Amino acid sequence: MKQKTFPTILIALIVSLGGFLFGFDASVISGVTTYIKPEFNLTDFQLGWVVSAPTFSAMFAMLLAGTISDFVGRKRVLIVVAFLYLLSAIWTA
Repeated sequence: MKQKTFPTILIALIVSLGGFLFGFDASVISGVTTYIKPEFNLTDFQLGWVVSAPTFSAMFAMLLAGTISDFVGRKRVLIVVAFLYLLSAIWTA
């Protein structure tokens, strides 16, 4: 029984880290709103969309992730997501 405890704890830590990072991203976005609104001359509606876009995108992705993973395979989906994440980081830089 103890052999199954370590993988379970490891998975729980990885999942909780993902939740922490999502919350951290949300706090960073809310912290820069005072700077990006005048910089890009955003209206209140546009600023609201900028702040809510990551959450909206995550919600949309979660609706499709299970179906795509079942069809293509979870490992392939994770590889594509990792590549897209790397590409977005390079493009942002």
